Amino acid sequence: LYVPLQEIHSQVITDISKALPTGAGFNALHAAFGGQSPGIEPLVVLAVWAVGAWVLATRVFRWE
Repeated sequence: LYVPLQEIHSQVITDISKALPTGAGFNALHAAFGGQSPGIEPLVVLAVWAVGAWVLATRVFRWE
């Protein structure tokens, strides 16, 4: 479920949604489909989540 950030009236929820990978991904795709550059913020958020998930997976996952 995607809700445009302009319709959310809580700044806390807006900030949280920008820090989650789904929100950052949506913002990047929305800008790209609109013919604009997504900017650096959503790309950095996605990169941080990807690296964090990779680090967590290498530490927790075992083939046992």
